[in-house]
Amino acid sequence: MILSHHLFEARNGDPSRLADFGLGLLDTLNSHAYSIGEPTSKPILLITGQQGCGKSTLLSRWALQYDSDVPLITHYIGCSTYSRDLSYMLENVLQILGVNLEEGSGEVPLTAQCTSKQWSALQDNIEHFNQAIQKQRFVLAIDCLESLSADSDHSHVIEDFTWLPNSIPDTCRIIITCTTPSQHYDYFTRNYNSKGEANFTEHVLGGITDVSERNVVVQKHLETYCKHLDPQQLHTICNTSLSHNPMYLVAVANELRVFGIYEEVDSQIDNIVEAPTQEELWYNIFIRWCRDYGWSDNLQSHPSGEPFGWVQDALCFIAMSRR
Repeated sequence: MILSHHLFEARNGDPSRLADFGLGLLDTLNSHAYSIGEPTSKPILLITGQQGCGKSTLLSRWALQYDSDVPLITHYIGCSTYSRDLSYMLENVLQILGVNLEEGSGEVPLTAQCTSKQWSALQDNIEHFNQAIQKQRFVLAIDCLESLSADSDHSHVIEDFTWLPNSIPDTCRIIITCTTPSQHYDYFTRNYNSKGEANFTEHVLGGITDVSERNVVVQKHLETYCKHLDPQQLHTICNTSLSHNPMYLVAVANELRVFGIYEEVDSQIDNIVEAPTQEELWYNIFIRWCRDYGWSDNLQSHPSGEPFGWVQDALCFIAMSRR
């Protein structure tokens, strides 16, 4: 479990990925974490933004350069099968803190309902976690809050945020990233704004605002594969309404990387950037995968039908393995 988090952190925090991205917010993260022990009314730092705007990359990069005697515990929700489960996350944190648990929750069974034993384990983990926050000195960073889950019978624990105490001492600092808009963001802000002044500070990660930096992201990705675009082609890609998003830029660059007809690159770029949303872009990419690798000429057209074949099956299995 812990190894999967370290591997995720090392890959996402690699300085070669979006080298200059989010450098300003690194100072904000440092200031928040290194202020531990000082009186504050806002012990939680919330980093928000659209999906793919670089929140995980920012947190991973910061965690890799974190340098303090105060323990830093990172939990990347979604980096492994069970990392999304609240009880498993709390148990992971408690194990790192050295809290002795008489009986952990163990692996989350693949059943529709949580047994009474699991519910008891979740309650125990929440209690131990709340005690640890009050007694121990540490920094906790949780990535991808919007993917945190609990059994459907006990989803109120997620919605009410009963697992995270309202009163957090000065000996603890918490950093959370969350996609907006999302239900979990609404849950969090509702619960922590409901008692007067919020005890968190929110910073919105808006993506890459400088067009020249967007150009660098696309160029660096293509240069790895000995591919290049001319200035006009880069201008077309990096001035779309979605081009502030790093994930969008990398997805577009990767589509162009595998496109092999030089004379039709301009029309291919026009086709790619026509997608009005990231969801539509990824849908088009999946359709291409099905067409190029699916060994089937029976693709149905969007939006009247869905693609089928082994590519679609593989994507479904990958998605299922994360839950």
